[in-house]
Amino acid sequence: MTDQLNLTIATPTQILVDKQAIKMLRAMDDSGSFGVLAKHENLITATSDSVLRWQDDAGRRHYCAVRSGVLNVENGDSVNIACREGLLSDNVLRLEAQVRKYHLREADANQAEMIRQLRLHTQAMRKIMAYLHPSGGHGSTLENLFGDKT
Repeated sequence: MTDQLNLTIATPTQILVDKQAIKMLRAMDDSGSFGVLAKHENLITATSDSVLRWQDDAGRRHYCAVRSGVLNVENGDSVNIACREGLLSDNVLRLEAQVRKYHLREADANQAEMIRQLRLHTQAMRKIMAYLHPSGGHGSTLENLFGDKT
């Protein structure tokens, strides 16, 4: 075994980091923050929404904001992370700005979807009301549905 790790970070749609040689990795799970170095014992854990950070062989720092993932250390020389989503950067301040933009876009998309669903609901209610009261009057619901004056 060497004194380096090979890091892979993947989402369902892309590989963000593909077997990059690194010296160390910092990650976080529900129990807190932890580090991984070469020759680490085998480990599997669910990561929290957090920022991973690592140092490559040249001493440069890298960062990845991840959403819900699984981290697996194998044979003391391989770290594999599967996450729902991830954003990469070599600058933590730039990453913070990217995450903020991402959250704003996500909030806007959620709001647009809520509005779309509300419009569909309103249209459905109008159609139901038109069916129940075809003349626009306020006759008996049973009469309109069953043709019966019970």
